Amino acid sequence: AALARAWGVDLVPHQTQPSIGHTANLHFVASLTHSHHPAEYNGPREVQDVVFRTPVKPVTGKFVLTDAPGLGLELDEAELSKRAVPWSSSARR
Repeated sequence: AALARAWGVDLVPHQTQPSIGHTANLHFVASLTHSHHPAEYNGPREVQDVVFRTPVKPVTGKFVLTDAPGLGLELDEAELSKRAVPWSSSARR
């Protein structure tokens, strides 16, 4: 990040995980003094955001990050348990 800033290069980090990864990306970009484009945003993600009590959403075109611990995402345990998929080890087959 420091090298990019020294050369006047704007950083636009990308990742493919649209909830936790996107939020981590936003926190990283917020720590930089020379990056103004955190990445693309493809609109609300109700299917993914529903498992969070505090999903990060844009307000008037900008993301406002919380100062809550960690990334500021709080899981909705009840909603998450509704989406649980039974798992069994392939070693037992």
